[in-house]
Amino acid sequence: MILQFDVTEEGSVENPVVLEAKPPGIFDRSALRAAAKFKYKPKILNGQPVRVTGVKIESHTSWRNSSTLSGG
Repeated sequence: MILQFDVTEEGSVENPVVLEAKPPGIFDRSALRAAAKFKYKPKILNGQPVRVTGVKIESHTSWRNSSTLSGG
């Protein structure tokens, strides 16, 4: 999954969007809720915190059938 968002001067996330998801639409809402809770150290430019737009993160998750893991 690839998410894009802005990081505010306070380090909060704004405007999160899903750019890519496999499978599409399944985890989008949960990913956006999680992204909204992310906190970052703001970028400092000339001694002042500044907004950063278009930050992208990529997340990889794999799911396995529990019966495969237990041998059943």
